[in-house]
Amino acid sequence: MFRSTVRSDTQARRGTLKQLVAALTLAISASAAAQSYPTRPITIVVPWPPGAATDASTRIIAEALGRELGQPVQVENRPGASGALGSTHVAQGPKDGYRLITATADTHTINPQVRKGLAYDAVKDFEPLALFATLSMVWVGRPDLPYNSMAEVVAAAGQRTAPLSFGSWGLGSTAHLAGALFEMSSGINLNHVPFQGAAPAVTALSGSHIDLMPSSRVSAAGLRKAGKVKVLGVASSRRAAGDLADVPTLEEQGVKGAESGSWYGLMAPRGIPDEVRQRLTAALTKVLAQPEVRDRIQGTGLDPVTRIGADFQDELRRQWDSTGRVIRSKQIALND
Repeated sequence: MFRSTVRSDTQARRGTLKQLVAALTLAISASAAAQSYPTRPITIVVPWPPGAATDASTRIIAEALGRELGQPVQVENRPGASGALGSTHVAQGPKDGYRLITATADTHTINPQVRKGLAYDAVKDFEPLALFATLSMVWVGRPDLPYNSMAEVVAAAGQRTAPLSFGSWGLGSTAHLAGALFEMSSGINLNHVPFQGAAPAVTALSGSHIDLMPSSRVSAAGLRKAGKVKVLGVASSRRAAGDLADVPTLEEQGVKGAESGSWYGLMAPRGIPDEVRQRLTAALTKVLAQPEVRDRIQGTGLDPVTRIGADFQDELRRQWDSTGRVIRSKQIALND
């Protein structure tokens, strides 16, 4: 009995020692791999089609990040389901720092609160690395709209028998949320008309089939120059620069709390090694501070900003809460 007990204790200690050695070996291997990161090309998934500002700004960062890290950084477009397909692909992929994602308000603050059955968890499945840009909406109207500002739209709403309509690029999109927030802030009702993308919505607006639409700064300036829309107000805390410097903000027009837009940031699947995360955030901090990179991002119509790691996480919480209030108030939900 005594020998059996001693033998069992010895075997247990040996088993524990083997587990410790295995765990230590794995930790050393992971640390060594992280310290040499990256040793091969990195891919940034853009969950939208090529050509738009999200794609263009990501390619600008990828080029500069590749130079900083000494490895090519490729961009892969995986559009579908308002960004859900690409987001799922990254969330369920390897957690080694070689597959990242450009996250946006649609993928990480709107989709999770309006769509049921998402295959990814926007909070638990992702590690925020760097917020690199924001976008403020600009309200535009059809070219023959009898109102020249959003203040006039609000004033006329109570005298109309039918509400004015506003277009968006889809149910639950940032444009839809912008319209819902404007309704809440102004106290008027609008008729939401969703389209399958921004292009058909713009076509309907310039053809006077709808009355209003939230737009990007670059798009609004170009459409006004072409005579296709009226620009009615900037949904930001300050006026836009350049061609839209003459357009007052919504708050200047008496509508407070209606600032709306989107954000753009790089994330990794949660679970990447700490050393890899630190390497990425350090490199992104350098890249996003480069004047050339910031100027090129601004040229896409976005406003360059830099929020790294925990600061990005704090901004995400604020965005989640403010977006959630609008979604719950307007009872916005999608059944996929």
